[in-house]
Amino acid sequence: MIKGRFFSIFAVLLLVLNVVSLNATIINVPADYQTIQTAINSASAGDTILIARGTYLQDSLIVDKKLTLASDYINSQDEADVENTIIQATSSAGKQWFQVNVNDTKIIGLRINGNDEHSIAITCTYAEIVHCMFIGGKDQISFEDGGGYIGYCYIEGAGDDGIDADNSIDWIIEHNTIVNSHQDGIEVRLHDKSGPLTTHIFRYNTIINAGESGIQLINYPGDSYRKFKIYGNIFKDCMGAGVSCMYNKNTTEDYKGSDMEESAIIYNNTFDGCNYAITEAPHLIILNNIIANCKTKGIGRGIYVTDSNDSSIVDYCNFFTNLTDYDADISIGSTIYTYDPQFANMTTYDLLPGSECIDAGTAGYSWLDETVLSIPDSAYVGAAPDLGAVEFDPKLGVAVYQRTPKEYSLGQNYPNPFNPSTKINFELASPAFIKLSVYNTVGQKIKDLISGYQKSGKHTVFWNGTNELGNMVPSGVYMYQLVHYKNSDQFNSRLVDVKKMIFLK
Repeated sequence: MIKGRFFSIFAVLLLVLNVVSLNATIINVPADYQTIQTAINSASAGDTILIARGTYLQDSLIVDKKLTLASDYINSQDEADVENTIIQATSSAGKQWFQVNVNDTKIIGLRINGNDEHSIAITCTYAEIVHCMFIGGKDQISFEDGGGYIGYCYIEGAGDDGIDADNSIDWIIEHNTIVNSHQDGIEVRLHDKSGPLTTHIFRYNTIINAGESGIQLINYPGDSYRKFKIYGNIFKDCMGAGVSCMYNKNTTEDYKGSDMEESAIIYNNTFDGCNYAITEAPHLIILNNIIANCKTKGIGRGIYVTDSNDSSIVDYCNFFTNLTDYDADISIGSTIYTYDPQFANMTTYDLLPGSECIDAGTAGYSWLDETVLSIPDSAYVGAAPDLGAVEFDPKLGVAVYQRTPKEYSLGQNYPNPFNPSTKINFELASPAFIKLSVYNTVGQKIKDLISGYQKSGKHTVFWNGTNELGNMVPSGVYMYQLVHYKNSDQFNSRLVDVKKMIFLK
């Protein structure tokens, strides 16, 4: 299996802790049930369907309750378990033969082989697909009026789009490798949607050899109340544009740009060898990017961005050996570079020591009386962010990947080991609904220490080694995790961090 750039053992630990909840059951396929669908039908909400290595032919697969479907990867962290636990569409399987219809469903560590139709569809508000492989299929992953999280996946050979996010709501797509899509790495049709504003984050992905665009934003009439953050990505050899804004439902790249009302910030990406890097729309913020070797043009304004509607800006970007760097009439800031970025590696695009791209970006940027970029110090190394998708660490003398800005942090408990009590600190950059919980090593919840709305700033909570009933727990290793929720209904939960502590009587 070709690994994504950001494979993380720690991420697996987070997933494992969420797999088993109190009173949940692990159902084994084929040991307990011969087929995956029979296991799903027999399971209760919250159960885990643990699928052994093998190939499972599927005409259809419907997840209609909150479940985790996983290979033994959640225990082994062995990528061979992903490659060899195969869910295979039959030749007669129809469009979106694999459906995820219930919130908080998780798909972990499976290889999903499609036929000539679309493969997996997320129709619920929030689901997670992580550490999976997708081979073949037309649209390999689709959000159908849904949202959620797609991370650490390898996606290859889509007959159409690697990820289809038409008519979607909030999602985060990160740390994926998307290779050889016939059309787009990810396609987003901006279908009509009333408020509230939804946020769509595409970060730390690598898109290689897309037949058209790396990411394509397709305009429909009006404002669909979506905003986009596109950062930390590598777009390599896209035959259309790396990031393409398309007009009036058009899906065939013709480099005319778009008049879409939605806004997007596109920063700290590396574009190499695409036909265009970016085709513009009126409300784009384009900062800290490396744009190199474009066969036709770095940034094209197109025909839909005009002096009367243009609120876009391009600044702190490096243009190198493009046939044309950018159209003369785009809005250009005062800090534009044109030097060799000096890549140390043309696969990962890390920078050589001494590259002028190091510390050449900006952490903060204001435009039209609004702060449009604010990168915290913890998200980069050195005096300023580097240009491009990869950050160079001068102390280590090597490249490190762009770090996710820390909106939330969880400290190590003290003392550790402890008896009779220990202190846990956490910090919130902004007010949030959070849950801080203690689990044993098999994933059973011991106690919620905090659950609810918390103000921004530093917080401290104590645990005295008791469970929800007030009884003392046995000596041993325990895990505590901080979870952030989008709202008080606790939908769209996101694990922030998890740490280990030892209780000794």
